[in-house]
Amino acid sequence: MRIEIKNQDSIKEAAQQFIREMGDSRVFAFYGKMGAGKTTFIKAICEELGVEDVITSPTFAIVNEYEAPDTTIYHFDFYRIKKLEEVYDMG
Repeated sequence: MRIEIKNQDSIKEAAQQFIREMGDSRVFAFYGKMGAGKTTFIKAICEELGVEDVITSPTFAIVNEYEAPDTTIYHFDFYRIKKLEEVYDMG
């Protein structure tokens, strides 16, 4: 799936499109440079799914967990992960 977000004003519509197109898949990887807007997009997705918590970047926590009415969302940030073993150590 490819979704282009041309500006900040179109992010909500992009999040809605993402949710419509995700189908039965439940694991997604977002790749981009630091500051590219990955967390901003994930925040928009979470809001569309009904998350009421404050949504922040998990850069230092490594993982943030959010409750939505129908699901739990785990937002991982692997920026500081250097080895695959570190991911397994998270549980």
